[in-house]
Amino acid sequence: MTIKLVLAAAALSVSAITASAQPAALPGNIDCSQMTKRPNGNWYIAGPARIDVGGAHNTYMDTEIGPRDIPLGDVDLYDFIDQKCGGK
Repeated sequence: MTIKLVLAAAALSVSAITASAQPAALPGNIDCSQMTKRPNGNWYIAGPARIDVGGAHNTYMDTEIGPRDIPLGDVDLYDFIDQKCGGK
């Protein structure tokens, strides 16, 4: 292998690692004013709050959601709330 080929392969590996470390933005709508993150890391929905993820939707009220608790369509509801409301 030449040095250029080795460097090109290394650059592609770094690009692939970086791309996989950043999750893609999940499409959907949520009212983050109804969400609070609890000290245990779970999300609490005071509600009523309608959550639309892709083609699936539901309304939640007085609900605590942990990782992998509720699938909504092909999306974990905890991950969706964390991505959309985690920075508030």
